[in-house]
Amino acid sequence: MNLRKFFAAAFAAVMAAGCGAIAAQAASLPNIQIRPSGAENQYVVTLNNVESTAHGVQFDVTVDSGSEVEIAWADENNGVVQEAVQQVQGNKTTVTFYVSKTYPLSNSTQVQIAAITTEKEQKASSFHTSGNLKTVDERQQPQPYSGVKLSFQTNTSGNSEDASSWEDKDSSEQKQKENMATWDKLSGKVKTENGKKTLSITAKSGQRIESEIFRQALAKGIEVTVDYGDYQWVFHGSEGGSVPEKQKYYDLAVQFMGQKNLSAAAHNSDILQFAIAHSGQLPCPATLKLSVGSQYKGQTLYLALYNEFKGTLEKYAQAIVEDNGIIAFALEQGGKYVVVTEDLWAVSTTTSSSSSQTTATVTVPPLETEEELEKEDLPQEEQEEEKEPQEPETEKPAGPAEVQPEKKEISVVGVIIAICCMAAFGGAVAFLVMKDKKAAKR
Repeated sequence: MNLRKFFAAAFAAVMAAGCGAIAAQAASLPNIQIRPSGAENQYVVTLNNVESTAHGVQFDVTVDSGSEVEIAWADENNGVVQEAVQQVQGNKTTVTFYVSKTYPLSNSTQVQIAAITTEKEQKASSFHTSGNLKTVDERQQPQPYSGVKLSFQTNTSGNSEDASSWEDKDSSEQKQKENMATWDKLSGKVKTENGKKTLSITAKSGQRIESEIFRQALAKGIEVTVDYGDYQWVFHGSEGGSVPEKQKYYDLAVQFMGQKNLSAAAHNSDILQFAIAHSGQLPCPATLKLSVGSQYKGQTLYLALYNEFKGTLEKYAQAIVEDNGIIAFALEQGGKYVVVTEDLWAVSTTTSSSSSQTTATVTVPPLETEEELEKEDLPQEEQEEEKEPQEPETEKPAGPAEVQPEKKEISVVGVIIAICCMAAFGGAVAFLVMKDKKAAKR
């Protein structure tokens, strides 16, 4: 009887493990993220967990709008075909995005596709997707997915997972507006000393800064300091700049990262990786102060801009670490950056007459998804099976209405093994039960 209980418990464990494997597979699907850009009625569309082999993608986003939306593409480089097919039905507009490149979509698992601008402000609950997404590799071999999720990110320093209801997301966005640092609340705190005007703002994590603060700073030559605790911004309003008319606020949150491919590109000389929530031009020349540690005091460190589309690290600035371990970099735009101790771009060339320095191109290797890493761990025979050529797909669907649902196969080998194991355990349990009944009759 104890043995029978053991098999029953083991059977239950296998069932749980199988369900867990399927859930993990679902979590590895690409997903669509929508977030406000800070400009009036504009929302950024980003894909997460995209395979490094993908050179093209097709997916759809539906928004509660009765008219066509404006599209601004994130990547404007050569070798890019980008098209947005829009279909308006009632008060809903479905945009099907088609992107094809001669190079990978991105060499990280996240790629910004475009920004869409609607006629009116949208809530989180206004965005939907069919759940169908398809990528193609450089040979135009398709990889379809179904069940793709769409999430709405209200706070760039927080979690954008689909854990809460749309109602919670909508209320969170409203809370962000209420907690925004505004000129009306802070104008009385402007100080003038020795002819210099300053405004100091102590900001909460992820708190947005109203654009009117920077408009006033530019008009009156105010130096604005925004202190988030772990980092500090200083905006030099007296040096000129501009705030777009439709810009409502700036999200200046800094998120610290730890991407392995950036470390590899930097020869492991990176000491900080970070992403600025606002990806465009800053309202005026700014200084970002970061803590790197007093062990680097007096040392020159280099700031690299991470170009995800080109897959390169571009030298942006350099500075000397202060005695307290703080370093200040001059910035004019948002984006993703890496702080390194090594001058990765200096290449010495010597000729018979002179010696000079040229700038090297620092290439960033692809950042692989969890699914790709799992494939690398498979035996060579199974890897070759994964790479079997498929028929290339050349036709592009005519529009959103013609996109057919396609299902992604979920780890067939794993499912078969799990089924066999469950059947074996079930058979063993049944055999023991029958044996017990026969013994009882005797």
